[in-house]
Amino acid sequence: MEYIEFVDFWYPERIIALDGTKNYQDLYGNRLVTENICPMNVQLRSGGVIEIKTKELGGETTVASAGKSFVKIGERVKFGKDVTISSTNGSILIDHDCKFDSFIKVRCSCGGSVHIESNCTMQRQCTLVASFDAKITLGKDCMVSYSVFMRAGNSHNMIDLNSMEHLDDNAERDVICGEHVWVGMRATLLNGVEIGAGSTIGANSFVCKKKFPPNCCLAGIPAKIIRERTAWIRDGISIHKDIEDYQEFIYDEQY
Repeated sequence: MEYIEFVDFWYPERIIALDGTKNYQDLYGNRLVTENICPMNVQLRSGGVIEIKTKELGGETTVASAGKSFVKIGERVKFGKDVTISSTNGSILIDHDCKFDSFIKVRCSCGGSVHIESNCTMQRQCTLVASFDAKITLGKDCMVSYSVFMRAGNSHNMIDLNSMEHLDDNAERDVICGEHVWVGMRATLLNGVEIGAGSTIGANSFVCKKKFPPNCCLAGIPAKIIRERTAWIRDGISIHKDIEDYQEFIYDEQY
């Protein structure tokens, strides 16, 4: 680890700006462990920790970690241009072999967390936000289309003036997509969503406060099941009608 000398005064709240290609640590808990060789923007503040295992993350990426935050990016992860990964007092974990297109933002704060498991893909202009101890989880091999928005936690405080109930103080605030879920373009997923493995979400769907079984197709505003017991594969070039091609992606116990 390289050690940076302090000159004159150094303030722990100051943002430390790095190029993302050299290891770094300081007396205030800020730490960067990286194998990346492409110059990129890294920002640390107030004890933030970042770990980058991929070697060529992308030159127009910004990764930021502040406070009690941990950001980890796994091996062979690829980003397009203008991707921002930012955590303030939260955690973001992007597992190996994920591929993000451009203009994507992943943010968490106030104990929120985002976990994107291996081999997930995400198209342009997607936004994922988690706050107030809520979490967003994408299982392995999820395919997220263009302009998808996911939010877990409201990010601001709100109460019911009659009951004095805090409207963000409940257990069903997470957004969870199981393994191999296909999220259609411009879909919105908000608090309390759980999508079963192998399912598909139609374009422009609005999904909130509902759980769906595996291998179903859902769509609409609000989203509902429009077809049960379906399976899909990534191949977008040729037609597959043989059930054997889909066996790996059948999670419904009825099969």
